[in-house]
Amino acid sequence: MTLDVSDSKAADLVLTVKKYMTAYSLSCLYSFRRCPYAMRARLGLLFAELPVELREITLKNKPAKMLAISPKGTVPVLQLADGVVIEESREIMEWALEQQDPQELLNPKTLHQGNTLIEQNDQEFKHWLDRYKYADRHLEMTKQNIGKKVKHFYRF
Repeated sequence: MTLDVSDSKAADLVLTVKKYMTAYSLSCLYSFRRCPYAMRARLGLLFAELPVELREITLKNKPAKMLAISPKGTVPVLQLADGVVIEESREIMEWALEQQDPQELLNPKTLHQGNTLIEQNDQEFKHWLDRYKYADRHLEMTKQNIGKKVKHFYRF
């Protein structure tokens, strides 16, 4: 059976079904569990309480679908239900919280503090974390000394 979409009722039905499918389709997040940027994207979606289809990948065997929508081949990549692709973790986090922000993380009174923490994590913390995780690539310091630098960021 085929619908004659030249008929206005059939065309309206097709549009309604397409809107319904888009509204209730999940966005798809390509992620790698140990990547700090993918972690940030997942946390943003979690704090926004937005359900997504999570596709954990292996970096040595990236899925063709992911590479088709994001040729640079890095994670995270979020493909929204309408096909829009967001490739940067901070942009994914911001998009998610703009959709829904139940904890008021985008509150102007605290936003500066959050942005400062993100910048510190992206710059100084990431620098030392990489040296700790890949100490065999950074022989200029011992893993123990690097660990002391990383622990500086813990504030319990």
